[in-house]
Amino acid sequence: MDKPVLRRDIQPVATTIKGRRMIAFHDPYHLTDHGVALDVNTLPILQLLDGFHDLRDIQASLMKRQGGRIVYVSEIESFIESLDRSCLLESPFFHQKMCEVRSEFCNRPTRLPVHAGKSYASEPAQLAQFIENAEDNIRQEYLQHIPGNIRGILAPHIDINIARDVYVDTYRYLKGANYDTVVILGINHNVQEGLYSISEKNYATPFGEIKTDKKFVGELKKRVPDGTLAPDDFGHMTEHSIEF
Repeated sequence: MDKPVLRRDIQPVATTIKGRRMIAFHDPYHLTDHGVALDVNTLPILQLLDGFHDLRDIQASLMKRQGGRIVYVSEIESFIESLDRSCLLESPFFHQKMCEVRSEFCNRPTRLPVHAGKSYASEPAQLAQFIENAEDNIRQEYLQHIPGNIRGILAPHIDINIARDVYVDTYRYLKGANYDTVVILGINHNVQEGLYSISEKNYATPFGEIKTDKKFVGELKKRVPDGTLAPDDFGHMTEHSIEF
């Protein structure tokens, strides 16, 4: 790999493992079966993986930082290869893995829950109890009169446990209401083609499957200008805003 590039869609997180300062990586697509954590001392190398520095540049920079101590190119090459095997670099290997993940998701008829069992209970009875408790314990400052005929709401997409009262206060005004069509807009925290990514998939939830109005989605796709929508619904795979 001539001028390696660290993936821009992974999130490095400072952490401590058994008293050792490490850098862990959050991969939104979970391309490997194992987590990856590197010693904090590898940070100078990671900062040079920007597509502008080749192995010789990295070698010279590291030797300068270490007062002239020899750093072999073979060692750097081995480190770069290990990063690539862990899908941390933008490389042919990474793009192949992404194509496989994208194809698998796009061919799936249902969008499975990503955060069930993590940000909220995956068992229906437990989740129902959590919602009931949240409604019973909502703070008084949230209990305001809101007129009926609500046409739209602006809701958070932060972790449910953190903003529980705000979620309850927002959605309780829709309880018992009837709508012919509900349009849900969410945030995509990752890069995508097009302004929007729309999905025809049904959403699986702990309470059952929510059916998507495929006819509505199909008509919308026909009417919007070219470039408005992403070519597929891959943007929905890991996102939490609509799921929450």
